[in-house]
Amino acid sequence: MTDAGFKARPCVVVCLLLVGGTARAGDRANASLMVYGDSDHVLVFSPTTAGQVTVGPVELGAHVTLDIISAASVDLVTAASPRGYREVRTEAGAGVAWDLTQGGGRRLVSLGYTTSQEPDFRTHQLAVGTSLDLLDRLATLSLGYGFGHSRYGHVDALDDWQARLTHRVDVGWTHVLHRAVTLDVAYGLTILDGAQQSPYRFVRLYAPGAPAGATHTTAVAEAVPDLRLRHTATARVRARLVPHLFLIGDYRFYGDSWGVVGHTGTLRLALGLLDDALTIAVEGRFTHQSAATFYRARYESVTGADARIPEWRTADKELSPLWTTLAGLQLEYTARLGQGHVLRVGAGADAYILGYLDYAYASRRTAFITTFDLTWEH
Repeated sequence: MTDAGFKARPCVVVCLLLVGGTARAGDRANASLMVYGDSDHVLVFSPTTAGQVTVGPVELGAHVTLDIISAASVDLVTAASPRGYREVRTEAGAGVAWDLTQGGGRRLVSLGYTTSQEPDFRTHQLAVGTSLDLLDRLATLSLGYGFGHSRYGHVDALDDWQARLTHRVDVGWTHVLHRAVTLDVAYGLTILDGAQQSPYRFVRLYAPGAPAGATHTTAVAEAVPDLRLRHTATARVRARLVPHLFLIGDYRFYGDSWGVVGHTGTLRLALGLLDDALTIAVEGRFTHQSAATFYRARYESVTGADARIPEWRTADKELSPLWTTLAGLQLEYTARLGQGHVLRVGAGADAYILGYLDYAYASRRTAFITTFDLTWEH
């Protein structure tokens, strides 16, 4: 549930269309760049291009994202052949949404497709959704379903890849409580069915009672359950405190069938200057996560006639107990060019600290994330 991974990047345009309760924005083109670097020797350049056009009651959107990654992280300590790597991950998606409004509140249905490929991972995702305005347009109900099929494995063993299916159901409710206050609540259920262990990660086993610093007796492949149910619940308040000053606060609960439970709180303040042509936003976020029930910082095995190893075992630091904190600053300038044309230029910087409370190979990771964004709207 942490922000550390890039494999599970959600689709950008498709997911926006899936729960498209926002106002129609007309035509839009966007180019952005994210640069991520951390103390664990991971560096990522991630450019994205996206576009949206509106033709009558139909909105069409598409995006392409590249992740250019260079890594020599602590994760490689648990790999069979520890060494750094470089790779490029490609994601592309397209979506369509139909506005079925007839006199009353807005009604929207949507369909989207996303595919992602990298040297040892392939996935295809299909998403359908609908949203409906209710209570004289003071509330919006959104429903969505997504299905994904993924295949992955060791890059040197393409004939031995494994499959995983993903089902996701989302329900959302947006309610205008006051002309200056809006409440959003949402629930999501994700079912992951299939192989989920890393083909690169090996778990070290130690003799029972071995002292700290002892050499492990052997290492075995990681093994985790094939079925994982994830539950997420989110509540968000968006409010205008005074003219040109806005607040967004949200809380997110996460729990899954592996025993991982997480809580995330986010607070964001945005100030509009120069008649709202310039927006300055600051954001803070904190997360606390418990470990999976089968996670151990150190696994022990029994040798001899009663030889056995733990059925479930992992060296994944994201399944350990951990906490994260993030502080960010974003700037956006909006230039109105006449005849309905708008140009937005944005930049942001985030500092991110992740602390591992019970992980043998690392106790903390610090990351810096910078973003640059250019958007044209009509």
